[in-house]
Amino acid sequence: MPQSRRKDPDWSIFRGRVGKNPKEQLSWVLQKIEKGIKDYTPGDLDNFAYEVAAFAETSGWRHKRSDGRDDVPDEEELGRIHSDFRGMIECAIKRQEIDLGSQSLHERVFWSRADERFELDQDLADRPAWFVRAHRLLGLLIAKKGHLLRACPAPAPRSQPKASCGQWFLAKRPNQAYCSASCQSRATTRASREGTKTWVAQARELKRG
Repeated sequence: MPQSRRKDPDWSIFRGRVGKNPKEQLSWVLQKIEKGIKDYTPGDLDNFAYEVAAFAETSGWRHKRSDGRDDVPDEEELGRIHSDFRGMIECAIKRQEIDLGSQSLHERVFWSRADERFELDQDLADRPAWFVRAHRLLGLLIAKKGHLLRACPAPAPRSQPKASCGQWFLAKRPNQAYCSASCQSRATTRASREGTKTWVAQARELKRG
């Protein structure tokens, strides 16, 4: 499998792609699920395998295969993880419950010199399957920043009247309703021509009661 051929990879590259904070990591997940796993090239799969390993922070464990190469997900595991990522993001956008399952946790309290306070660190006690670890970590990210995941409600360009853009995106601010400035402009223009209010404006009015 191409996912196990690299020797002594530069993990900083893959950590950089995945991101350092919840918003960057959720953006990475969205980027990975933009196309189906069947459309991935061998190079895409290879990169995805190492990025998933960086996402799960397993590079720090230094787990190796019997041939001495780094242990990363194989193609079958990547397919399951990709499908799960897409399903979890869809649930988050629809504001549905996401079951993270039950796992044994290893917890420690450590002193952070940077923040000058104690912090709680939680991790899975046993080395679980790739799917389990990736599923849990994405769930934790959604718990932190999942409220910023949206599906763009703007009218789709040159489409049927009731069709919408539908693009999944991570809002940069809580009140961002559209995936792009062009979609926001299209929604405003369409509503003005029809003498109505945008879907977002109507929803905000209903929320205010």
